[in-house]
Formats: sequence, structure tokens, C-alpha cells
Amino acid sequence: MRLKRYTRGLNKNMKSSTTAGYTILELIVSMGLALVVGAVAIANFQGTHRMVRYDIERTSLNQNLRSTLDILGMNVRLSGENLPGFFPAVLVADNGNSDVLTIRRSVLDENLSACAGVAASTTYPIIFADTSSSEPDCSYTNKGEVLLSWANSRIARGGTGLGYLYSRNHHWGEWFEWTAETDNTTTMFITPSSGVWTNSYDALLSYAYVIEEWEFSLNGDTLQMVIDGDTAHPINVANQLTGFDVSVERKDGGVQSAFTSGDDWGEIAVLNITLTGEESSGGRIISRSLRGSFFPRNVLSG
Repeated sequence: MRLKRYTRGLNKNMKSSTTAGYTILELIVSMGLALVVGAVAIANFQGTHRMVRYDIERTSLNQNLRSTLDILGMNVRLSGENLPGFFPAVLVADNGNSDVLTIRRSVLDENLSACAGVAASTTYPIIFADTSSSEPDCSYTNKGEVLLSWANSRIARGGTGLGYLYSRNHHWGEWFEWTAETDNTTTMFITPSSGVWTNSYDALLSYAYVIEEWEFSLNGDTLQMVIDGDTAHPINVANQLTGFDVSVERKDGGVQSAFTSGDDWGEIAVLNITLTGEESSGGRIISRSLRGSFFPRNVLSG
């Protein structure tokens, strides 16, 4: 009897233990389900991460294009300040989707009219006042203020001035440096301090200016700005660009993809600038284009 009671208790305990646990098959199924759920969760997380990263890269690209357009627009609005319509204040070289945009403004109110011709391959001075001349632009009277203005400009640059001589009839020009102004009581002039003239300039049809020049162009995928012809030290404006397209809308409704020194910038209605950029995100290429139209406000006074 004791053995029987013990056996019953043992069977009862064994039965209880069996019903409270999991079989190996149940464990395998559970682990499989857990792996599937985990894989789905990881895939969803990775997909969400890629989407977030894509949106971030796309937003960054849009902001890059917009900020670059803002910089270009600011410079376009300054173009032509204190410059006449015949001076090439805006130039556009059409190179497909890699154009070159040149913008100029005069730093001084006073320009110098060449009262005598300047020959190429010489160091002839720019004579801008002559007591023997009957031309109003060459009058010696009241040119002292002009001389002083140019002298102050030179001093502000550390003693070496930077000017630009332009031929109205030939539509060419070049940079020059000078280190002194001369007033010998009969004439006033400045003489280039280095090199010789590349071109010839006719009297009364050539003018000297102190200008600022900004030239924008693509170098690879980088938009660069060259200031005052200093090609050795370009400034990087923006990266990840694949296109820089500029066109000019004239007041008469015409559109030009190129704008040269023979064109009158006073006839510009707006400059249209289109930037295209690319960014890579997770093996995908993001490409965006943004266009801006800008009005050179000095057209109203040019």
C-alpha cells in the first residue's frame, strides 16, 4: 500500500511537470517567429533610416542651391554701379551647362578719360587732364579732386592701385597697376608701374576705372569666384554642382545665352541663373535644379 501511494504521488508530479513546460518543437517555432519578427523590424528600421538619410541629403542639396543663388543674386544686383551702359558690366560666356558669368561695378565715382592715345607694347601714361586740350573731358580745371580720389584708392590698397582701361570703340580692356599720380601743372596722368599695354587705346574713346570684378565659373563640381582677375587664388562658392546656366532677358523681350562686351548691359531686364546639383545617398543619385531671376538694379541709373 505504501508503494502504491508513493507511485501515485510520483506520477502526479511527473504529469504536473510535463504540462508546465515547452516541447522542443514549440521552442523552435517560437525562435523562428522571433527571428522573423526581428528581421522585419530591422528591415523597417533600415528602410526608415534610408528614407530619413535621403530626405536629409535632398534638403541639404536644396539649401546648397538656394544659398548659392542668393550669393549670385546679391552680386548681380550690384553690377554696373557707377558704370556707363557701354562698359561691359555684365558678361556671359555660353558653355552649355557650364557658363561663365562676369559681373563688374565701379568703386569710384570718377573715371579717367584718356586725352591721348595709348599704344600697345608701351608704358605710355594715361593722361586725363591737359591745359592745351579743348575737350571738356580733358579740362585741367577741377581735376584735382579726381586725382585725389584715385590717390586715396591706391593708398587704401597699400600703395599700389589697381585700375582697368577700356576701349569703347574696340570693346577690349585690361588691368593695370600704378604707384603714383602726377600733376605737373599742365597735365595730370598716371603711369602703369609694371608690364606694358597689351592693346592700343584711342584718345577720347578710352576710359580708366577702378572697378571690382567677380567671375563665376564651374571647376569640376565646384563653383568658383575669381576676384579682380586673380586667377591664382579662386574662392570656392559651392560644391556638388553639375550645371551652371546663365541667360539674359532683354527689355525688348529677347533672350541671349551669351552676353558680350559689345552688348549694352543697360538693356538687361533680368538675368536667369539655373543651378543643378547632385548628391549620392545610399547608392541613389539625387539631382535637383533651381532657377533664380535677378534684376541688376543699376540699370535704372546706368
